Amino acid sequence: MNFKLLELVSKTNDLVGASFITINGYVSTKNEVANHKVNLNASLENAKAKDLKEFANLDIVKYYNSIKEDLNNKYTLDVFKKAYVNVYNSLVKVGEKNYDGTIKVASPQRTAQLNAYEHLNSSIKWHYDLKRLYIYGLCEGKEVLEDGVYSTVNSRPLTIAQNMLKKGMKHKKFRMYVLEGVNSLNGFKQHFKGIDLQ
Repeated sequence: MNFKLLELVSKTNDLVGASFITINGYVSTKNEVANHKVNLNASLENAKAKDLKEFANLDIVKYYNSIKEDLNNKYTLDVFKKAYVNVYNSLVKVGEKNYDGTIKVASPQRTAQLNAYEHLNSSIKWHYDLKRLYIYGLCEGKEVLEDGVYSTVNSRPLTIAQNMLKKGMKHKKFRMYVLEGVNSLNGFKQHFKGIDLQ
């Protein structure tokens, strides 16, 4: 790990509140090229809690009636009711706990995966063998520079309904960015000005 990477880690350790970086020219697994604005200090659990609170107050019948004309009668209210229950249950499930509150036990494979990384702080981890930097945060904005190749997905009605209900949820915007060359990271705020990872 070089000095510039240590400098980035040091600066991200000291950040308080919303702290942004940009990852320019990021190439996704679908070969989409985009600039991403990422909040490193956002809390996934807080986002899930807020999404759960808002979702719990959703009147699924009113929601369905407001969109059913756009659905061309492809999906029934019963499908959306089942989708609502599934999405609600996924929001209630927290972190590493099972529904009954007991702690999940990590499998040997999961433990080996965790040990393959050096966690530099809550947002950044480094894989020594693969020479990859992993940055985790909330994607606050994306400017697509080149479209990728997006495969057609033939999802079941229940899956489509669930995806519609999840749209706009903040916790679904958390992403893991994998940087191969560790040279495409530029500062968005003053904390990161002058950092050039090479």
